[in-house]
Amino acid sequence: MPMKPDGSHAYIEDKYDGWSTWWRTNPDPRLAKPNRCSICWEHTLAPRLDDIDGVYLDSVSYGFSADFRNVRSEHLAVFDAPLVYDQDTLRPCTDGMQHMTVFIGWLAGKLHPRGKRLFGNTFGIAHRFNAANLDVFGCEVGSWGNRPGEQHLHSVITDATACEQRFFAYRRPVSNLLQEGHWERPRPEVSRRGMELYIDNQLFYGFYPAVSTIGGEKKTGYKGWPRYFDSAKRYERDRDLFKAAIPVIRRLNRAGWQPETLMRADVGQVWIERYGEPGASGECLFTVRNASDRMVDATLTPEFPVKTLEPAYRGSPVPQKAAGGFAVRLDPWQTAVFVGRE
Repeated sequence: MPMKPDGSHAYIEDKYDGWSTWWRTNPDPRLAKPNRCSICWEHTLAPRLDDIDGVYLDSVSYGFSADFRNVRSEHLAVFDAPLVYDQDTLRPCTDGMQHMTVFIGWLAGKLHPRGKRLFGNTFGIAHRFNAANLDVFGCEVGSWGNRPGEQHLHSVITDATACEQRFFAYRRPVSNLLQEGHWERPRPEVSRRGMELYIDNQLFYGFYPAVSTIGGEKKTGYKGWPRYFDSAKRYERDRDLFKAAIPVIRRLNRAGWQPETLMRADVGQVWIERYGEPGASGECLFTVRNASDRMVDATLTPEFPVKTLEPAYRGSPVPQKAAGGFAVRLDPWQTAVFVGRE
C-alpha cells in the first residue's frame, strides 16, 4: 500500500450499499511480486485472454481512486518519471494518478498487440493522463439520486464535461452509462419521455447511450436499484427509440467528429456539432440541439457552400432562406441531425 506523508494509508469511506471502505493501492507493475498488477494479470486477465475482447477499467478518476501522495520508499525506488512534492510537508513523492497512468500504459502494451481494447470509466483530469491508451471512453451519468424527477435527463452530463470527453476521445467511441435511483427515498421509474431526453442528449455528441439503473426502487441502497435490462417490459417500451438513434450515432462516428462546426446559429440556445468533411468522399453531418425548455426557431448559416440540409434524425425538411441560411424549428431539448449537400 502507498504511504502518505503523514504516515497514514490512503482510503475513503463510502455508502455504496451499506458502509464501505475503499483502500487505494499502487498498481505499478515494477513493484516486487506479488503486487496488485501481477495478481490482476496472472489470476484474472491472462487466463481469459482468448475469451475477451478487452478490459473495462472502473473508476478511472482522481478523487475516488488516485487522490493521494505516496512517499513509500519501495515505491519511489522503481518509479522512473519525475516526482512531485507534497504541498503540506514539501516531501518528494509520487501522485496517485502517476501510478494509475503507469498501470494503464502497461496494460495497453499487453492488450493492444493482441488486438484487445481498453474501455475506461473515466472522469475529469484522468482523461488527460490516460486518453492516449484508451480505446473506448465513457462514465456514469445521471442523478445518482441527487436530483428529484426526471427533468435532468435532458442534461445528464454538462456540456463542458461532454466536450471534454469528445475532445480527448476525438474519433474513438464514447458510451456513457445512465444511473438513476435514490439513496434514501424511492423515486419514480424513468419514463419513455425521460429515456427520449437522455438519448437526444447523448446523440448530440455522437455518444452511445447505455443504461444501468432506471429508478423505481422499492428499497434504499444501490444494490436495490432496478436494472433497466432486467425487465423486458422496460426496454421493449423504448426499443424503437434506440433503433432510430443507434444507426445515426454509428453514422456520426463513421463520418468522424470535427472540432470546427462550420455552421452558426443565430440563437444562443441552439448548439451545433459537425461530423465529417464537406466535399469529401464521405458525409458531412451536423447535430443541432435546442438546449432550452422552449420551442426555438433559428437560422443556421453554413461557412461553406451548402445547397440543401437533409434531415437524418428528427427535424423536418429545411427550406433555404434568401440570405443563404436554413430555418429550423426545434422542440424543447430536441436534437436533430442534418446532412449538408453541396
